[in-house]
Amino acid sequence: WMAWFIKQFSFLFISIILMVALFKIPFNSTAAGDRYSVLTFTPCSVLLFFMVLFVIASLAFCFMVSVFFTRANTAASFMGLAWFSTYSVFMLTQVLYEDISLTTKLLLSLISNTAMGYAFQMIIMCEGTSKGLQWHDFFSPVSYHDQYQPGHVALMLVLDAILYMLIAMYIEKIRPGLYGVPLPWYFPFTKSFWRPNKKRTAAITKKDGADLEYNDVLLKVIHDEEPKGVPMGVNIQNLTKIYKGRKKAVDNLNLRMYENEITVLLGHNGAGKTTTISMLTGMVPPTSGSAMINGYNIVNETELARKSLGICPQHNVLFPDLTVAEHIIFYSRLKGVPSKKLKAEVDHFVKLLELEEKRNVVSSNLSGGQRRRLSVGAAMCGSSRVVLLDEPTSGLDPAGRRALWDLLQKEKKGRTMILTTHFMDEADVLGDRIAIMSGGRLQCVGTPYFLKKHYGIGYKITIVKGDNCNVEAVTQFFKGYVPDVKENTNIETLQHRLQDNNSEGRQPQRGGGHAVLKAYVPDVKENTDIGSELTYILPNEHVSKFPDMLKEFEERKESLHVSSYGLSVTSLEEVFMKAGAEDNEITSAKKNNYIGLHNDIAIVPMERNNHLNNFVEAEPLQKVRGFKLLKNHIKAMFLKLAYNTTRNKLSAFIQFVTPIINITISVVIARSWKFISQLPPLTLSLESGFKDTQTLISQGANLSDSTIEAQAMRAFKDYFKTSTYPGMNLVDIGTMDLGKFYMKLSRDNLARVQYENLMGATFAPNQITGWFSNYGYHDAAISLAHVNDAIMRAVSPGSTLTIINHPLPYAIENLVRVMATGSSMGFQFAFNIGFCMAFVTSFLVLFVIKERISGAKLLQRVSGVRPAVMWGTAFIWDWIWLFLVYLCIVLTLACFQENTLSTPEELGRVLLVLMVFSLATIPLHYLASFYFEAAATGFSKMCFLNIFCGCMPFLITEVLRLPEVGSPYYAHLFDWIFSPLPIYCISRSFRDMSVSSFSMMACDGLCEQYLNCANCTRHTICTQLHISVCCIEDDPFLKWDEPGIGRYLFMMSVVGVTGLVILLIKEYELINKV
Repeated sequence: WMAWFIKQFSFLFISIILMVALFKIPFNSTAAGDRYSVLTFTPCSVLLFFMVLFVIASLAFCFMVSVFFTRANTAASFMGLAWFSTYSVFMLTQVLYEDISLTTKLLLSLISNTAMGYAFQMIIMCEGTSKGLQWHDFFSPVSYHDQYQPGHVALMLVLDAILYMLIAMYIEKIRPGLYGVPLPWYFPFTKSFWRPNKKRTAAITKKDGADLEYNDVLLKVIHDEEPKGVPMGVNIQNLTKIYKGRKKAVDNLNLRMYENEITVLLGHNGAGKTTTISMLTGMVPPTSGSAMINGYNIVNETELARKSLGICPQHNVLFPDLTVAEHIIFYSRLKGVPSKKLKAEVDHFVKLLELEEKRNVVSSNLSGGQRRRLSVGAAMCGSSRVVLLDEPTSGLDPAGRRALWDLLQKEKKGRTMILTTHFMDEADVLGDRIAIMSGGRLQCVGTPYFLKKHYGIGYKITIVKGDNCNVEAVTQFFKGYVPDVKENTNIETLQHRLQDNNSEGRQPQRGGGHAVLKAYVPDVKENTDIGSELTYILPNEHVSKFPDMLKEFEERKESLHVSSYGLSVTSLEEVFMKAGAEDNEITSAKKNNYIGLHNDIAIVPMERNNHLNNFVEAEPLQKVRGFKLLKNHIKAMFLKLAYNTTRNKLSAFIQFVTPIINITISVVIARSWKFISQLPPLTLSLESGFKDTQTLISQGANLSDSTIEAQAMRAFKDYFKTSTYPGMNLVDIGTMDLGKFYMKLSRDNLARVQYENLMGATFAPNQITGWFSNYGYHDAAISLAHVNDAIMRAVSPGSTLTIINHPLPYAIENLVRVMATGSSMGFQFAFNIGFCMAFVTSFLVLFVIKERISGAKLLQRVSGVRPAVMWGTAFIWDWIWLFLVYLCIVLTLACFQENTLSTPEELGRVLLVLMVFSLATIPLHYLASFYFEAAATGFSKMCFLNIFCGCMPFLITEVLRLPEVGSPYYAHLFDWIFSPLPIYCISRSFRDMSVSSFSMMACDGLCEQYLNCANCTRHTICTQLHISVCCIEDDPFLKWDEPGIGRYLFMMSVVGVTGLVILLIKEYELINKV
């Protein structure tokens, strides 16, 4: 985790520096000539501090999310959705910030994106005071009523980072994914986790061999005598692995591997070797049992066991940009070699691996054999006590294999080496002990000599016959020394007898090899006489007679007409075949409910009158051609795409749920800002939502109790006494000067005065003065309303005066301008659907990249599939799939029934834009896929590219359209520059259609207000009332010029067709053929 953190933080820190620089660089000046920036008053160090904390928390959040996934592309797709969703929490609570309690804010800040949103909101509020957020203000309230302080946000970001990392590390321990041994959920509460025994050593076998339990286990397999008094580097006990829905991959394996020895693990494909190796490395958790690696249990002491473990995988796992020496240094450091001894370690292994000349050469420039040797060296460096070598000589030439054999023989001292291989000669040469597995079970274990002796049937002597060789005389010679020598069988004689039996009409029996042969030749033996060679089997017990026998045979070779001969013992390959065959025999017997004899050979005679007993060549397959073949190709392509889509259920689910979430968030945000378009009436009173208020009251000198002013003062006081609204306080200062008293309070605590002392009143003879703060918009009106209410109560006891402010409605031009800003549903939908499509369409590259880098695309091309068929079917399938996503979008909009996005006509236009968008974006993603070599990398980069080239240009043009800061000329210019970008086009299309629909709806509403206007239409309002926004056609949506979207639809169509043409030109390599 630390290495990943340092790497990613280094990259992001550069981005932080650039962002802070952009925030602080002055870009404009006031009328007085003062330069200002985005954040003028807040110091760079404060901005940098918050940004660094946010990056740390964000990286921890990414680490936390990653442990829940095993596939990079799925994690990347989910992360995009999670990131947007967590930030939306801040967007939804921003408007309600003043009404949220401190506890709620702290809980929401457990989401790092929300915490950072609050931090920048505080910075912006401090900028509004022309002071900025200073270091000494970290634990001071930004606003008077807000107890949530910048220091709290910083602490919450630190807490978030710690919490996320703890969750990531905990989940990784209990759910390590595809590779790793899970710990129990309660592992933090175990003593062994916090205080492991780091000084344990490998167990040693008893010198008297009295290990009864292990001996009883070995009785079930063929085994040699175990070494005595030797350390056990690996001790496997009852190791079992059962995969879900499958048989046992490893079945109750018990095996010991000793120091100073190379133990070769053999077995056919699927025998359980790879699973066993994976469990020994802690990459796959066992279902039951355990394995001790140098004294540590790999199941619950994985980290300690791995410290003495080195592994050389079947395929080289090297860093292409590291040299030979750097590889050895890297792995030596990981295994705890002190810095002072690193040079000696490098010198030793560079010499041992015969890579002195390549010491400073990067691994990507090494030959295959040199890279393989380096992989073995990386496994053995750092004094690895247990070394696992998975087919270490695969891909090497004979000379390279021999050199690697010598290397392993030299380095096995002090180590326990476990080697898997498919080369029997390699196992014979290197193996001190050989264990053969079959069907997940151990079949035999012992030295090569022991296994050959046990499984062998004796020595085999092969004789090359000369002319006129008398086979009977040769046989009688060997019987003189070895009476039970197995006689040869002349194959030609056998064939004649077979023909005679067939001619007599005898039907041969079908079954085991010996039974079939004896049916025709009762005296058949296991040796052979084939062509010019004659073979005999000589039992092991007569080996003492071999020297005399061979000496005499050499002398009589010419008289027996023998050209040459050779003597060989049972090979390890025969042992391997027989050990595996015994397990297959038992399995087959169990399936058929009988125990049969092992069959060495089976001969089935051919019947002449039955076309050689069905051994007749089948007729050549008639293949379809032309249009039928094209149909087959198209059907096969669609089946391939359907299988891929339906079997990636999580990715499909994310593509459908992402638009729903985005639209829902857009609707919630738009509705939360509804007061901008529909301003509510406001009762002018201290009871209209204020938290804590302090009202000052004073009286003038010589105020008589019978005057109207005195009665009004009593009514004013009674209002506060009888009010049940919490937080309303009245402070009577008597005859003191209220103005001077207010100034004194301001000097003591200005923030409190601004938020609490909204109004006051002075009652003097013939004069009532209402005081108000100039801080709030409605303070003056509220003060006047309460004074008038007091006068009303004094003049007419029992009466009250309630004053309500009804805001004037927006002018139609201002209303349309407001609805075109970020607070409207149209803008929210336009931006969020562009962001959503940037994410959803990035899925298009996943399968295309996988198909290319796996070689599946090449295989299809070699099989005759044309590029037009391959890409055409992919385009149609992806277009249909995106169309289903678009239907989901339209149905979601129909459910919410938002203005400008509710009627069938409006939803139909949305669907049209999205359908044309598919035509443009699919070919572009196909072309982009050629530049990526990993599916997950392609997905993440396409997400970023789509956002950068679609969403960002949309925001740029929107800002340029604002009259306060932008320029209509440059907005129009950039609109044409960005129009070839599909995501920009759909965002602009949805925004323009929304504004047009709202303008038409608002202008039609004006006609209802002007009932005296005959034949009121938008044209009438445009010409007679001179309202420019109503100067719009009845159906402007598909027009070329703004506010129509015709030009965007045209550009997307051109981009799509151009992309398809370029793709086919590239695939057919037409440019190279010109």
